[in-house]
Amino acid sequence: MTSWKKALPFLLLNVLVSALTTFLVLTWWEQSHRTALPAGQNVPASSSAAQATQPPAGIAPVGDTHISIENVFGAGNYQTEAVEIRRESETDLVLTGWKLRDENGHEYTFPNLTLKNGAIRIYTRSGSDSVIELFWGLSDAVWGPGEMVTLVDPQGTLRASYQIP
Repeated sequence: MTSWKKALPFLLLNVLVSALTTFLVLTWWEQSHRTALPAGQNVPASSSAAQATQPPAGIAPVGDTHISIENVFGAGNYQTEAVEIRRESETDLVLTGWKLRDENGHEYTFPNLTLKNGAIRIYTRSGSDSVIELFWGLSDAVWGPGEMVTLVDPQGTLRASYQIP
């Protein structure tokens, strides 16, 4: 009985340290690994003044430079070829109808998707779309060194570009 009483403070301390560590790791993970979310409606603004400054769905605010083509991974390798697009903003951006283009006429049109703060990858090959990975479904690699990758909104306005090294 006395050994149980001696071990109880250590067990409680272990539970407390484990719970605190788990909380801190999950909080850090959520803050540093935000991902694209499935499509949805823009969050309604709480005031009429805020509503007046909101752009139409799918349009980034004028001067919004928070969307970029970060990199093209595995250019020329069909199995690994992917374009990474990143958005650093706390506002929703509906990418439905946006297009990813190359210089040779290849064009990927985004499905019903909302991006907030995070990144998505568009793979050239076939696969199952998720909230952070989209699949173009082509049969051959598309990207090559020196090629320009562009991202345009549904109105055809250039929103981001990247030249593959």
